[in-house]
Amino acid sequence: MFRDERRCDVWEEMRQHGIRTCTNKITPGVLADAAKRTGVGLVKSPLCLGNLVWLGIAAALHIKSDFANVLTATLKVLEDQ
Repeated sequence: MFRDERRCDVWEEMRQHGIRTCTNKITPGVLADAAKRTGVGLVKSPLCLGNLVWLGIAAALHIKSDFANVLTATLKVLEDQ
């Protein structure tokens, strides 16, 4: 996927640890700040900005899974937080 060997190693390590690797870096505060800077409003809905960010990260980490599995696993992680 990547030509840069170091980047490839980091990406594979992230995949092995799963989505929980990012939970301490992508906090609700970080998402709120990003939304404020871009002028996007945060709303409470199943397809809110935060959920879409996590779904994008999960889909990138689990490229061999279908969307239903990615969605289920992501929602489980978000509920656990």
